[in-house]
Parts: sequence; structure tokens; C-alpha cells
Amino acid sequence: MFAKWGILCSALRAQCCSELSSNQATSKHQFTFVDNSGPRMNIQIKFLNGSTYPLQVSPSTTIGELKKLIHGLSDHAPARQKLTTGNGVNFSNDSSTLSAIGLKPGSCVMVLVTDPAPSQVFLKNEKGQTSTYDVMPGETVTAFKSKVYQKEKVPVDQQRLIYNGKQLDDGRKLEDYDIVSGSTVYLTLRLRGG
Repeated sequence: MFAKWGILCSALRAQCCSELSSNQATSKHQFTFVDNSGPRMNIQIKFLNGSTYPLQVSPSTTIGELKKLIHGLSDHAPARQKLTTGNGVNFSNDSSTLSAIGLKPGSCVMVLVTDPAPSQVFLKNEKGQTSTYDVMPGETVTAFKSKVYQKEKVPVDQQRLIYNGKQLDDGRKLEDYDIVSGSTVYLTLRLRGG
């Protein structure tokens, strides 16, 4: 995977640098991060789809702040962004400043948007058996119940899911109940009235 990332970054770096030298930014807007504590520098933000945005930042801007600015440009959450300049600059520490990692005026920062990783949640049924489920960030209780149906063969309308003593309501998200990777949800059956 890292080899592919390196090849991709090299190609993007070449394209981004040629656009910088020919001054052909594809955005009509100049985005600015206002920081009155020091000088500012212009950099380019480039996405894999070819979109390029000029951005004015301070050398004291942190990587975390830069990711938030990019989020404003693209709607991609900071946690899903992987940043590189294509020459091995490490963007992994969100508290590092742009000057500390050697970013200079005119630098081109490439953005790779990653899919959020699933987390594993456990489900314990009435028989005491535990099953593991992969859930995505933002997954709803309704979607989780569908997965439970596929594996446990308990109809959705008969499932009663409990976490930390609270019944999970359809339409809400698992994260609304603070369900995280490694959490155990309990399945009880609803009795049919008649």
C-alpha cells in the first residue's frame, strides 16, 4: 500500500509543482487562514480528483489546523485526510507546525481521503453466545439490527438491543449511546403480543 501511495504522491507532486510554476490554480478563490502573530505564506492544496486550491497560512499553523481548513474546502473530515508533499515529509503529528515540518511558501500539499475504518462491536444473545460485528462510524441502530438479522436470524421487529442498561432506539446512531470498538450490546427478544 505504501508503495502505491509513494507512486501516487510522486505523480501528484509533479503535476502540482508544474501548476504552481505556471500559476494555473484551478480554484477561483483564495482561502486564507487569519493569524496575526506572524508572516503568512501561500501553499497549494491538491486533491486526487485534480482540484487545486490556493491557501494562505501562517508558518505557525499546525497540521491539525490545516486539516480543518481543508475540511472547509472539501467537506472531508480531518480524521479521513492523509497529507503529504510527495517528498517524504511526515504529516502524522497534528500538533506539529508547518514550519517545523519544513513546509515553505509555494509548497504543494496533496490530500488523500481515506475511508473510515470499521470498529468491532460484540453482540451477546440470550443463550450467552457472543458474535462480532463490524460497524462503521455513523452507523444507525436500524442498520445494525439488519446485520444482526443476517447473522442471528432474529427478525428486526423482535430485536431488543440493550447497551449500558439503555434500549437502543431505531433511527439513532450507535455512537449516540457511546458504543465504541470493543463494546458489548445485549440482544433480548420482544415477545409478540396477541
